[in-house]
Amino acid sequence: MNLCKFTSGLLSLTLWACALPHATRAQSCTDAQVSDASREASIACASGALCGAQCVDLGRDPAHCGGCDQQCPGACLSGVCAPVSALAAGQSHRCALLSSGAVYCWGRNHHGQVGAAISQAESQPVRVVGLPPAVALFAHSDNTCAVSAEGKAWCWGRNDQGQLGLADRSDRSAPVPIALLGVREVRGGEGFMCARDRWRQVWCWGANDEGQLGDSTRTSREFAAQPRELSDVVELGASTHGVCAVRADKLLYCWGRVRVDAWHYAISGAPARWATADAVEHIALGDDHLCMVHSDATVTCVGSNEFGQMSASPREDSFFARVEGVSGVRQIVAGSRHTCVVSEVGQAQCWGDNRQRQIADNSQAIVSLQGITDGAIVGAIALGDGHTCVLGDDGVRCLGGRADPALGALDESVSVRWP
Repeated sequence: MNLCKFTSGLLSLTLWACALPHATRAQSCTDAQVSDASREASIACASGALCGAQCVDLGRDPAHCGGCDQQCPGACLSGVCAPVSALAAGQSHRCALLSSGAVYCWGRNHHGQVGAAISQAESQPVRVVGLPPAVALFAHSDNTCAVSAEGKAWCWGRNDQGQLGLADRSDRSAPVPIALLGVREVRGGEGFMCARDRWRQVWCWGANDEGQLGDSTRTSREFAAQPRELSDVVELGASTHGVCAVRADKLLYCWGRVRVDAWHYAISGAPARWATADAVEHIALGDDHLCMVHSDATVTCVGSNEFGQMSASPREDSFFARVEGVSGVRQIVAGSRHTCVVSEVGQAQCWGDNRQRQIADNSQAIVSLQGITDGAIVGAIALGDGHTCVLGDDGVRCLGGRADPALGALDESVSVRWP
């Protein structure tokens, strides 16, 4: 028998051809053999499709959305390119980044956080003007920030603590540029912000009464300063008065005031290493809790568990409690007192405070979002103070906010429409 070889990317199939009595080496496959090999390769790539030499997921891959080489600038959901690519949520407002780079916001606007000139609330999305096309979007407390492809950050909203990086303390309803270059990420809490740049450095500015700027002082600053002895940062997270960072070596550092259990806070004016049992990949901070995804795609949480936001069973405040029933996690986000994860296959699970029906109908267990993610693929998710928004197969839908009519939410999920 003669041996011939067919190779397609990572797939290598060996075929036996017709009998040649004195064959001593493999030779090229015939067209028929190649056809057979392609059929076997397709079977081997049953979870996706072969695009050239790659096995890809046509339902989720933005480079092959619905078909080979069909580029999607937004989120690819079930093979359809969604017009929205990212979501962000603050205390009482929500924002969406469209695939065109435009930013739309809605909700309470008393500090200009929606980006509209009028101070009244906006129950429907309004476009934020004065921005270049954005590629990333962040919201926290009463502020919103967008980042351009060139790494320029623009922020707007509350400025009573100098958190917009300006010489004055006046709120802004229009975007103002932040004096940093190469920005990749902006996080913040009550009256302060921190940014991570392309060189993996961190810069913080604004309120510093709890050491949240990480410069070993309690001096507030309108202009960015670097936390002490911190470098090679790949991800940031912020709570009301604290900040945490994940370094490239998977170690976790925190500063400011971060809750560790029901009675205690870790308070540090400079970055301090937290001794976690496992390597840390991603983090999310709420008002009084911190959750992290590890290298094995499991989740542990620390801090207050008053509303089940750590998902410990039974609900007790604990130090580094493993979240049972959650695995295969690729993204984690936290609201003030609730937490959600998105799995590697795009399924969302949430737990914690549900008093405003922000995760489900009368539940505090780990659940799929009521009326939103039952079997649907989730492309993006954002959590605020008592409200949740999800980008799913049927667009953006939001839950919660029952205590704030400005969010335009009812007991059931509400679909968001774009002008």
